[in-house]
Amino acid sequence: MYRKTTRYHRQLVVAPIRGMADHILPVPLLADTIAVYLSSHLPMWMVARLGQTGLMRAARAVERALKLLGVCAKTIASPVLWLWRRLRTIKAGSHAQPDRAIVEARFLIDAPDGQNVNMLLDGRIMVGAVRFSPTAAYLSMRAMRSVRESVQIFAHAYPEDTSVLPENRCKQGFFCKDHDPFVEASRWGRKWYRDEIWLGDLPPGYYRIEVGIIEHGSFRKFPLSGTTRTSIDLGWTHVGPAEGAQ
Repeated sequence: MYRKTTRYHRQLVVAPIRGMADHILPVPLLADTIAVYLSSHLPMWMVARLGQTGLMRAARAVERALKLLGVCAKTIASPVLWLWRRLRTIKAGSHAQPDRAIVEARFLIDAPDGQNVNMLLDGRIMVGAVRFSPTAAYLSMRAMRSVRESVQIFAHAYPEDTSVLPENRCKQGFFCKDHDPFVEASRWGRKWYRDEIWLGDLPPGYYRIEVGIIEHGSFRKFPLSGTTRTSIDLGWTHVGPAEGAQ
């Protein structure tokens, strides 16, 4: 903590142990420090000729020059630092762009893939088709209108045999497979987005899959157009090796 005084620019108050009296350490002005430095480094005849008043005037002149130099350096350095940060941002973005293009090329397709669903969520996101494999479900989705908010895809896997549910999921009755889309909905454009719901970590058996869209932040579920529901029932699928396979 600092206290302003008349003789010094500030005083440093130190209390190393609670309950002890404050220890006052004077902190001199920059001009005082410069004056002491000059008195110890200038020739003795010059110090004697200048005297204390002359030394203080010289110290204040040096202080003003240093402050002016600092202002000039800051004025020059600020735009240089801004340009350097800007170039780093652009460079980082150029490195990230190929990675984004690779991801989008993998998950953005020209046409829906799988069995037709054709369900519209919130009047904006069309779930066009679904395709199942022994370890995943693939949704073909498309933004019919602009989707600016960040969204999450929720997916619930209801097992035919509820005994496979862990204790903490028995009350809900399903395995939760919620996840963020690999490509943000705002970037789907006119393409179909193929989402992958991984089911390979579930116990083998039959599952009924329900999916939908949640808005991040508010956790609002997008309603299914024309109904009061907020999820799409994709039906039953078998997860794991085919029955009877050795």
